[in-house]
Amino acid sequence: MNAGDPVEATVSWRNLEAGQAYLGLVEFGDGTRTVGTAPLAVSP
Repeated sequence: MNAGDPVEATVSWRNLEAGQAYLGLVEFGDGTRTVGTAPLAVSP
């Protein structure tokens, strides 16, 4: 994998109320350290 290559990821939450908006932060790394983050917004 190289920088800029597309990747597929699955993110899930549990026990959240339906119909609400939520914000999250996904961290990704190289196996030893975090190399980046991506904000995630979920809206109804």
